[in-house]
Amino acid sequence: MDGSPQDIPAVLKGVGVGVYSATDAQRLLGIPAASIRRWIRGTAGRDPLWKSQHDDWHGPLLIGFRDLIEARIVHELRKRGFSGQELRGAIDYARQQIGDERPFSTKLFKTAGNDILLDMPEGTLTVSRKNRGQSVFREAIAPILKPIEYGDNAAEALWLHPTKRNIILDPARSFGAPILNECSISTDVIAKSVAAEGSETVTARYFEIPVRLVREAVKFEEKLAA
Repeated sequence: MDGSPQDIPAVLKGVGVGVYSATDAQRLLGIPAASIRRWIRGTAGRDPLWKSQHDDWHGPLLIGFRDLIEARIVHELRKRGFSGQELRGAIDYARQQIGDERPFSTKLFKTAGNDILLDMPEGTLTVSRKNRGQSVFREAIAPILKPIEYGDNAAEALWLHPTKRNIILDPARSFGAPILNECSISTDVIAKSVAAEGSETVTARYFEIPVRLVREAVKFEEKLAA
């Protein structure tokens, strides 16, 4: 989805939580679509890890922005040695403690050494601990959390550029599609305009934005398509 109104099912318009398919998640964050579907819809004999923010939508799987963040963290923890069973237990326990369906995308989530923690008001609570000799290092997890912008309680936006903050996923803007932060215009819309006009300068004039932003949007979309 590129965030344009025609791409958003009518029942979901205006919800302000972002609307993505499993394929969108794979394209934007590199998380296999099959993993997204398995975590959120479950499999025969195994319940989902959590419910989609669009759980009341009965068409093909759609997820919200916080589902993306939850999946991003689960994906990285799996790569760093946590088993599916360990993560399921950690999510279930954390959910009970804070009453949030998606605890890893809350501001309380953190890691230290080999532990998954919740930074509770009454003190730090360990929700999962790895065996000695296995490691999920603070240094490895920090880059996963650094691009996330948090509100009072949970993740609210995600920066997509690896070194500078120019392109963002923000469910409050453009249905959560990738946008140029300075002007809130979809990178997909910019790239399509350049392709149609054959000129970055013409597109910049049309949208009344600097050419550098046009180039950043085009470069980002080319990377997604690669």
